[in-house]
Amino acid sequence: MRSTPSFLDRSCQERAFEKAGQEGKTLALFDCAMAAQNIMLRAHDLGLATSVIRSFNQAAVRELVEAPEHVLPELLINIGYPVKQPSKLLDEVVLDYTKKVKE
Repeated sequence: MRSTPSFLDRSCQERAFEKAGQEGKTLALFDCAMAAQNIMLRAHDLGLATSVIRSFNQAAVRELVEAPEHVLPELLINIGYPVKQPSKLLDEVVLDYTKKVKE
């Protein structure tokens, strides 16, 4: 990808835990995952490529973006223009997969 600005997806797990216990923490992660999915799908619609990074220093990223202490960075999403188009479009791959599953 060329020119890859990053998007930070984060959750407030501690606040969620205070309100709903362990289930709140789990739901905060679900919210984060759904937001990431929608961001990546919209980027694809716009002809952009994405890649997700989960392995990073959360404290360093929190400090870099000046997030409050209760905000926990969960995912980094790189978004940019693909260097070249894939040989198959996503629709073709999905159709190929569903066709093979039915057989």
